[in-house]
Amino acid sequence: MKEFFQRYPNPNDFLRAYPVSLQYRILTAGLTPSLLADKQGIPSLSLLINLYGEPTPTEWLKLQLTSLNSLAETRLQMSETQLYETIALILSTYPQLTAADICLFIARVKSVITARFTAASTR
Repeated sequence: MKEFFQRYPNPNDFLRAYPVSLQYRILTAGLTPSLLADKQGIPSLSLLINLYGEPTPTEWLKLQLTSLNSLAETRLQMSETQLYETIALILSTYPQLTAADICLFIARVKSVITARFTAASTR
């Protein structure tokens, strides 16, 4: 925890180091959950809460989920209330998840959405 805080003493440092574009980089690098589990220094949601308080992981998850939300059809997008409810559920239920786990999951969901859209448009 101390090492992570020394690297990212300010919540904004973390937000810049773990942007939405990390989803794509993790996916294209071929990283899997087991490979990510072996990597040291990737913060979990609980670590972020302990270091910065709940607003930082909440804001980070909002950025990550909004990128996913924007791919959904307009009628299927989460409202602001649903977005914050989802964030609260993730933080309370899965505090052990790391930032990389979440990025990989969202990137994989985006891949499925994109593949379905591509398949539908070629019919």
